[in-house]
Amino acid sequence: MAQALRVGRLEARRSSRRQAPGRNGAATDRRARKDKAIAWPAPRPIPSGLRPVPPFSGGMLPSALAPWVEDTAERVQCPPDFIAVGAVVAAAAVIGRQIVIRPKRVDDWTVVPNLWGLVVGRPGVMKSAAMAEALRPLEPLIADAAIAHARQRAAHRFHQAQQRAREQALTRRLRQAFENDEPAGELRYAFETSEPPDPGERRHGQRRHRREARGAPPASGSCRCPRR
Repeated sequence: MAQALRVGRLEARRSSRRQAPGRNGAATDRRARKDKAIAWPAPRPIPSGLRPVPPFSGGMLPSALAPWVEDTAERVQCPPDFIAVGAVVAAAAVIGRQIVIRPKRVDDWTVVPNLWGLVVGRPGVMKSAAMAEALRPLEPLIADAAIAHARQRAAHRFHQAQQRAREQALTRRLRQAFENDEPAGELRYAFETSEPPDPGERRHGQRRHRREARGAPPASGSCRCPRR
């Protein structure tokens, strides 16, 4: 009988909890009353126009690039601005550190410019096609740089293996000199040879604009030309 009474009380307590409004229910009621009290205005259309910008002029480009930019824009059927951005940035990547800036007249402080290019346009205005055509002259240079870097890496691995073999041979000579109680001062200078530096790869561009790609250190003569 006592167990039946306890079960009945537990069921009554559960049913009362389900019927009574909790904290979440009270908060929902207050939020609903607040929303009813606020008179939301009618939604306004999102502006779709762009601010006026000066028209692009071929006179802004070097004489060696202006005819090619106009011809490429005509063939791709895109604004010449898109081709011009990629062409100027590609030229900067090829020039690299051959041209630097010294802002001070009587100072040797030298600044190596790192040129950025950005193409802004709505979808379907031929941004990708324009960038691909403008950066196409860099493709042979990128391929040659990759081959040269692979050869440098192979030579670097050979020098590392040679250095390790040399250190092992010197260690054996040092052990023999120590066992035979011979002077080994001349071997100390042989251990002081520096290890060959790791060859760096020349990059002609950075087209990925994710955060981890932007954080990568730029190579000599690199350019960046994302599209938005």
